[in-house]
Amino acid sequence: MRSEILRKLVSVICLTLIVFIAAGFAVAAESPAKQADRLYDAAKTSYESGNLAQAISLMQQSVALEKTLKRNSALVRSQSALATIFVSSHQSDDARKTYEEALATARQHQLVDDVLSITISLGSLSLQQGHLAEAKKYYEQALADAKVNGLAAITANALINLSVVERSQNNLKAAMNYLKEALSLTEQSGSDSELGRLYMEIGRVQADLGSVSEASESYAKAKERFNQDFDTASEGKALMAAGQLLSSKSRYDEAMTQLQEALKTLAQEDIQSKLLSVDCRTSIAAVLTAQGKTDESRKILSDALSSAQALKSADRTREVLSELGYVLLVSGNVEQALDKYLTAQELLNKESSQASTIKAVLLTDLAMCYKALGQLDLAIKNYEQAYSILSTSSDVRAKALAANNLAVAYLDSGKLAEFNKVFAEASALLASINDKKGQAVLVYNLGQSKLFAGKSQEAIADYQSALNLIRGADKALEGQALRGLGLAYLLSAQPDNAIKSYKEALNLADAGATEARWDCQLGLGKAYKALGQTDAALDALRQAVDMAEQERGQLSRDTFKTFNLDLRQDCFYELVDLLVQQNKAEEALEVAERSRARAFTDLLAARQDAHKLNSAGGEESLNSQALPAEFSHLSQEYATTSTVAAKALSIGELKQQAVAHQAVCLEYYSLPDKLLVWLIDPIGSVRLLPPQTVSQKQLRSSVVELYNLLIAQPRTLEEIKKSGQLRQAKLKQMHKLLLGGAEPVLTTAKQVVVIPHGPLFLVPFAALMNAQGKFLVENCTLSVIPAISVLQATAKWQDASLRDNTLLAFGNPKTEIFAGLGSLPYAEKEVVKTAELFGANNATTRLGVDATRATFMQVAPKTSVIHMACHGIINEEQPTLSGLVLAKDGKDNGFMTVKDILNLPPLKSRLIVLSACQTGRGKITGDGVIGLSRAFIAAGTPSVIVSHWNVDDVIAEFQMEVFYKALLAGKGKAASLREAQLKTISSMEGSMADTSSPTFIRANPRYWAAFQLIGEAR
Repeated sequence: MRSEILRKLVSVICLTLIVFIAAGFAVAAESPAKQADRLYDAAKTSYESGNLAQAISLMQQSVALEKTLKRNSALVRSQSALATIFVSSHQSDDARKTYEEALATARQHQLVDDVLSITISLGSLSLQQGHLAEAKKYYEQALADAKVNGLAAITANALINLSVVERSQNNLKAAMNYLKEALSLTEQSGSDSELGRLYMEIGRVQADLGSVSEASESYAKAKERFNQDFDTASEGKALMAAGQLLSSKSRYDEAMTQLQEALKTLAQEDIQSKLLSVDCRTSIAAVLTAQGKTDESRKILSDALSSAQALKSADRTREVLSELGYVLLVSGNVEQALDKYLTAQELLNKESSQASTIKAVLLTDLAMCYKALGQLDLAIKNYEQAYSILSTSSDVRAKALAANNLAVAYLDSGKLAEFNKVFAEASALLASINDKKGQAVLVYNLGQSKLFAGKSQEAIADYQSALNLIRGADKALEGQALRGLGLAYLLSAQPDNAIKSYKEALNLADAGATEARWDCQLGLGKAYKALGQTDAALDALRQAVDMAEQERGQLSRDTFKTFNLDLRQDCFYELVDLLVQQNKAEEALEVAERSRARAFTDLLAARQDAHKLNSAGGEESLNSQALPAEFSHLSQEYATTSTVAAKALSIGELKQQAVAHQAVCLEYYSLPDKLLVWLIDPIGSVRLLPPQTVSQKQLRSSVVELYNLLIAQPRTLEEIKKSGQLRQAKLKQMHKLLLGGAEPVLTTAKQVVVIPHGPLFLVPFAALMNAQGKFLVENCTLSVIPAISVLQATAKWQDASLRDNTLLAFGNPKTEIFAGLGSLPYAEKEVVKTAELFGANNATTRLGVDATRATFMQVAPKTSVIHMACHGIINEEQPTLSGLVLAKDGKDNGFMTVKDILNLPPLKSRLIVLSACQTGRGKITGDGVIGLSRAFIAAGTPSVIVSHWNVDDVIAEFQMEVFYKALLAGKGKAASLREAQLKTISSMEGSMADTSSPTFIRANPRYWAAFQLIGEAR
C-alpha cells in the first residue's frame, strides 16, 4: 500500500491477540462450568466466521458466568478474548477497558504469564492508535517482568514489539538491536511460527535501512518457517511483504512474481485467507499503478472491493477504496478520486473508534484532491485536521510531512506568515531524523516559496539541491523538482536550461500524470517561444491545450470544471499569443473559444439532452443534472453536475453563428500584456483588430474605475458636474480602447453580439461613448454572450421555447430573512402595468406575501415570459448561494438560490427579466459570470435580462413598460431593450437646454444603462 505509516502499524502482530474460530449455538442445560466453556467456544466460532456482534455478546456472557464461578484463569481468558474481539470491531475504548480489567484480575491472582501477555496486548493497542510512547512503556514493562521470570518466549515477543515502536520512529539501529536479541532467544527454543514472525520484522527493518537483498532473504526465511508450520496465511503475508519491498524499488516484475505466488498461497476457504487475498490484490494493483497500467489496476481493485464487501469487512473496503482513489488521482481523474476518498471517510467515521493515523492519511488524500480541484479552503481545512491529529504522534516523519503539506497549502493561498511558521516546524522535525526524501520535499518547497517571492535565481539552487537528494529514488518527486527547475530557469531568462529540465521531467512523467505532462508541455512551449523556435513552441502548446481539454472532460461538477478552465488558462494564452504573432487570426480565435465558457456549454449540452429525453416521455428530467445521490455528502458548492463534454466549435462553425444571427460578433480576449478583439461580420468574415497594449491588471483597474464612476451618487451640483465630465471622459476612453478599431463597422451594423472576457463583463457596452458623444446603443442593437458556443446552445433553447405571450410576474415579495431589505412599491406597479399589457387572461401575477417559491416552481415551466421585480442577493465568492428574494411560505424562507434554479423543472420561457438589483453580477471566471443569468439559461431559457447595478425603481418601471410594448408589438428582445433605453435617454435629456454644446453632459447611464440582455437577441 502507499502509506508507509500504515504499513508500519499493520505490521504489528501480537502473540497474545489469539485468533478465534466460528459459529454460535444455543447453550444446553448443563453445569455452569461447561456452560461457560461452551459460551467461550461459541464466541470463538462467531468471531472467526466474521459475526463480531454475536461474538461480543457470547463472550460477554462467558465473562459474566466466569465471574460467578470464580475460575480466575478462565475469567482472564474470556476477558482477554473479549478485548481482542473489541479490537477487531474497532471499539478501542471498550478493548482497553476490558484488557485493563483482565490485567487487574491476572495481577490479583498472580497469573504471571497472563499479566505479561495482556501488558503486551495493551502495548499493541496503543501502537495501533498511534500512541508510540505509551506502547513503548507497556512493552518495556513486559520485557522487564519476563526477564525476571525467565520467560524466553514472552521476552522475545516484547523485544519484537519494541523494535516495531523504534521502527515507527525511524530509529532503525535500535530496532535491529532489539530483533537480534530476540533472535538469539527464539533460535534456541522458539517455534516455527515465532521464528517466522521474527524474520518478518527483521525483513521490515532491513527494508527500511535500504538493504533490499538482506530483507528479501529474511522474508524468504519467514515464508519457509510459516510453511513448516502449515500457516498459509502467514506464508502469504511473507510473500506479500517481499513483493511490496521489490515494488518500492521499482523491481516490478520480481514484485509481481512474489505477489502472484502469495495470491495462490492464500487461495483457501478460511476467512483470514480470504481477507488477506484482498490485501494481496490491492498490492498487485499498486504495482500495476506504479507501472502506469491504471486500467488493469482499477479492474483488480474493483474485484478486491467486491470481495471485501462480500466479506463484510469495513476496514478492507475502506483500504481498497483509498487505493482506488489513489489510482484515479494519479491517472488524472481527480473528481472520481475524491468520491472514493469521501466514501472511505464515511466508512471510517462509522467505526466506533478510529485509528488516528489512518484518519490523518485519509484527510491528507482528501486535501490533495481538493487542492487539485481548486478548493483551497477545503484543502487547508483537511490538511489542518491531519496536522492536528499527527501533532501528538511519536512518528516524527509523519508529523513533519503533515506540517509540510499544510505549509505548502498556505503558500498556495498566499498566507506567507502561516507558511513560514509551519514550514519551520516541518524543517526542524525532519532535521532530527535521517530522511532524504523528506529533506528533498522541504528543499523543493523552499524553492517554491522563493519563486513565489520573485527570487528565481535563489529558487534554482533549491530545486537543484532537491533534485540531487532525490535523484533515482522517487520518480514522481524527481520530476516535480525538474519542473520547478524548468520554471525557475524560464523566469531567469534561461530558456535553453528550461528545455533540458522540462524534457527530462517529461520522460519521467507517467502517461496518466496529466498535470505533470501539462506542466512540461506548457514550459517547453514557453521556452521554445522565447528562443523563436515557433514550430516546436506551437506543437508543445497545442499538446498542452489538448491535455487541458481532456482533463476537463473527466470532471462532472460544474465548480470543478470552472476551476480547471481557470487553472489551465496559461496554455491558451500562450498559444493564442503565438498564433497572433504568426498572423493566424482564425486559428487564434478558435483556440480562444476553446478556453471560455466550456463548463457552461457542457452544462447546456447535458441539460438539453435531458430535455429531449423528458420531452420524449422518458423518466429523466433536468433535475437529474443536479447533485446525484452518491454525491450527497458534498457541499452545496458542487450542486451542478454534467457528464457531457461538449465539443468545441470549429472556426467554420463559429463563422456560421454570425451568419445565422445576421450579427457582427465582437469577441474579446485579455492576454497578460495585451487585449485582442476579433470581428466576425454577418457574412462570416473574420478580422483581428489591431491589438491594444494593455495588461490584464491595467484593464481591470480601468474597468473598475469606470464602473465605480457609473454607480456613484454625487450630492452637490458641483460634484454632479465634475462627476459627469469625468464619467464621459472615461466612457470615451473605454470606447476607443474596446471599439475604436471596429467603429466603421458598428455604424452600419444592425445587430452586435459582444463576447466579453475577464473584467469586461462589468462593462455596460451600451453606454460607451464615441468621440462625437454618441452612446453605442444609439448606433446599434446589442446583446452579450460569454462565448459564441453559448450562442449556438441558446439558439436550441430558442427553438424549443413557448411561442405564446403568457406572463408570470412577481412583484415586491414580502421577506423576513434579510434584514435591511426595504419594500419595493414601484416593483408592484411595474408588475401590474406589465400584466395589463399582456392581458388578464395571459398573465399570472403574484405580489407581496403571495410571491412564493412554490408558485414560481409550479407556474414558471408553463410560461413564455417571466418577470421578477424583487431583491437580488449576489455572493461573488460562492455564486451558487446567490439568489432572488421571494416571499416566505411556511418553512420555506423564500430565498431562491442558483442551486434552486438549476433544480427547477424544465423551463420553456423564451425570456426571463430579472428587474432586481445587480442580477448581472457574479463570480467572473474563464467560464464567464457564474451567477443568476447563467443558471436561468442552463435551466432552459435562451435569453435573460439582468442589471449591472442597483436599479432605480421609477426608471425601471418606465423602461419595462416601453420594453414590453415593443416586445409584444413583434420587435426582438434586444431591439425592444434598445428602444426602452433610447426612450429613457430622450426623456432624461428632453428638457435639458443646449444639448448641442461640446460641454453638454449626457443622460447618466446609471439610470438608463443598468439592464443588459444575455443570450439570444431575437
